[in-house]
Amino acid sequence: MAIASLLILFVLVGILVPIPIGIVLILKSRNPTFHFPSCGRCGYDLTGFTQASDACPECGGKYLEVGIKPVQPDRPRSFRIWGIVLLVVPLLIGGVLMGGLLTARTFSQRANAQAVQARQQAAMMIQQRVNTLHRVELGVELDALAGELESTQDEQRIRDLEEAIASLQRELAGLENETNTLSESDFVDQSDR
Repeated sequence: MAIASLLILFVLVGILVPIPIGIVLILKSRNPTFHFPSCGRCGYDLTGFTQASDACPECGGKYLEVGIKPVQPDRPRSFRIWGIVLLVVPLLIGGVLMGGLLTARTFSQRANAQAVQARQQAAMMIQQRVNTLHRVELGVELDALAGELESTQDEQRIRDLEEAIASLQRELAGLENETNTLSESDFVDQSDR
C-alpha cells in the first residue's frame, strides 16, 4: 500500500509541478524586449535624444517620474521551447496514464462479468445434474413401489403404496418442470451491463 501511495504521489508531482513552470517560461518568453532605450510610461523609442530634454516627446511624461527603460537583451528561445516541453509532455503522460487506467478498468469489468456468467452457467449445469440424479432415484423408487404394489394383497398397504406412488409422481413432475425452466435465458449476460 505504501509503495502504491508513493507511486501515485510521484506521478502527480511529476505531472503537476512542470506545468506551472512551463506556463511561467512561456509567459516570460513573450514579454517584450526593447532593443533601444524607451519611455517608462509609453515605450517610445528615445534613441538619439540627449540629456537636455527631460520629458518624453510622445506622452509628455517627465523622465524623473516615469523613468527610462534601458536596452534589454532578447530572451532566449529556449525559454519558450522548454516552456512548451514542460507543458505538453506532462499533459501527454497524464493522458496516456488516464487512458491506460480506463482501459484496465474496462477489461476488469468485462472479466468480472464473464466470471459471474461462468459461475451462473456452472450452477445451472450442477442443478440440472442434481435434478437428473434425483429423477433417476425417484424412478427407481417408483418402480420398486409399483413392483411391491403388484405383489401385495393387503388393501391398506395398496392404498399406502398408491399414495406414495402419486406423491413420487408429483415430485417427479415438479423436477421435470424445474429442469425444463432452467435454461441459459434465465441468467442475464453480465457483460452487456
